[in-house]
Amino acid sequence: MDIALKNKVEEVLKQRPRKHVRVSDVLACVDKESGGVPIFNASDVLLKQNLIAASRITGLTEAQIRQAMTITDGPYKGMLSKFRCEPGYWKWAKQYAPTFKKNPEDLILLACSFGVGQKMSRWLVTGTPVHEWVPLIRKFMGSLSLQIVYCAGDLDNLLAHANGDRPLAFTRYNAGPSATNKSPAYEAYGLKVAAKAKQFEEELKKDV
Repeated sequence: MDIALKNKVEEVLKQRPRKHVRVSDVLACVDKESGGVPIFNASDVLLKQNLIAASRITGLTEAQIRQAMTITDGPYKGMLSKFRCEPGYWKWAKQYAPTFKKNPEDLILLACSFGVGQKMSRWLVTGTPVHEWVPLIRKFMGSLSLQIVYCAGDLDNLLAHANGDRPLAFTRYNAGPSATNKSPAYEAYGLKVAAKAKQFEEELKKDV
């Protein structure tokens, strides 16, 4: 267990208490989504894979994608945010191409998930004016606290509607709200994250 990350999650949940989600739930989720690390290291194999995939999806060069994914503020300034580009969201994002014609590389930000919890930017910007989207996404990319806030909030809502089925809540975090306990992701993701959360919960009890 990453002690610094544990402390950060505890700090966030103390500042913004949630009814259903536990520290161990958040830790297990971010461990699965990103290894608990909000940035890519230069030697990370997934970085190259994600750059290639994003280039194929968007038609942008790897240099353009690197520029778009570079954090511009905060303690991670100059580093590459951990990201994953999704083809379905790119199709949605392209409708805003005229808005981003001066900075076309910014358009990819609408089609990616970011940070320790791999929050999709599409849902991050919901309800905010279009001109605020890029600043909001860039702020999110550089803020571990904000990433944990959203992860905890999303998990809390999913747990509240899972009728006690914690693996189902985790499954829906990854596969969407329509997923069920019959979905492939339930076994491949939900059960594994729930088991990890249980492990973390036991470790946290020992630390008390």
